[in-house]
Amino acid sequence: MQEHFPHSDSHSLESRIDAIVERQLREIELQQEGVQPEQLAVYREKANEFKKRLPEMMDDEAKEYLAGVNDEEFGALVLPALARQHERGKEHVPLTKIQLQNILLYRKVYGYGHPDLEKRIEQHPMPTAAELLLGCYAEQLEEQTRDAVLLMRKKGYDTVQSGFHDTLKGSQFFDIYEANQTMVPQEIIDEMKSRFGVDVTSKRHKSSERTDIDLVPTGFKDIADWKETLNHFAAIMPTKEEQGLGQYGMGVDFIYDAIKTYKKEDILETAETDQQRVLVERLYECKNKEEVILLLHKESDSAEQRVVEERLKEEAKKDFSPDTVEAINQIISEFISASFVIDKEDIEAGLQIIRDQCTHIGEIYTDDASHGKLFAIINQAIQYLENRLEKK
Repeated sequence: MQEHFPHSDSHSLESRIDAIVERQLREIELQQEGVQPEQLAVYREKANEFKKRLPEMMDDEAKEYLAGVNDEEFGALVLPALARQHERGKEHVPLTKIQLQNILLYRKVYGYGHPDLEKRIEQHPMPTAAELLLGCYAEQLEEQTRDAVLLMRKKGYDTVQSGFHDTLKGSQFFDIYEANQTMVPQEIIDEMKSRFGVDVTSKRHKSSERTDIDLVPTGFKDIADWKETLNHFAAIMPTKEEQGLGQYGMGVDFIYDAIKTYKKEDILETAETDQQRVLVERLYECKNKEEVILLLHKESDSAEQRVVEERLKEEAKKDFSPDTVEAINQIISEFISASFVIDKEDIEAGLQIIRDQCTHIGEIYTDDASHGKLFAIINQAIQYLENRLEKK
């Protein structure tokens, strides 16, 4: 049984930090051969600095709440979150009890690490039609948004991400891939506020074809509360259009692996709507991963970018030296960043970094013909960004 600390004074909190720090240091020494004493000293120094700041990082109600959580929650969940707040320089704004509850709740929510996922993959690995179009198993969604996401997608909202957004506020969001911004009707905004105590907003991403719908609570909501709230929101949102294939590239591997592994007829048997059947048929017509990408981005100017990105990733998996792999990964990172920005200067900066990395690879492999394909792909990335510059 976990021990609880009923006293909220800073000394009891500090003693718990000391105990956790010492335990983690011992684990580091046991798990990492050759760990240097100076590394452990730096860790301990940061912990001591954190302790000094602790009293001003929370209000009194938050301290009382923190003192009452068990050791597992304190050490593995709450403490790292508080430490990050400290590192970001936000300690001058005291955390509240509700914010601590939200931090703890977020750390308990299962998304991609859901314990049911392993069982699902072992017992029923074939995705449903809805999951194929989603690009992942339903068990990989945060549990409070799962049903709402599947319903939103059936209504034509091509979600990319969902779940906790601002951890301190405990807000939830739907990140939607779409050409035009979804505007939540005022009557729905009013109903969600009066019935569930959440403020609903819609915000357009400045640099891409995406919209965030945020639901910010006025108080603390647990998982059951959020399930009810989000399911109701999805239920009353108007049907936008028929379900589409706007995957934003994030589920490409899942989709391609599924259509290679499972029979189309078996997937079709799980379809809930005629539109799902149509989309499954179209996916099964794809002969390779690039065709899947092009289909997912058929009505977007990002299709070429996604194809180049995928080719670079495939090249990075090959038997290159560590220096080359690092350079390729840097190119991928800069290419993705520069592909989604608006400012001309940012695209130019990304292009320069890519050219520098390309030069670096060339200096290492000046006579290696096997890298010709890699350079050809990098040149496609450069050409893609140069074309974006011309449109600015």
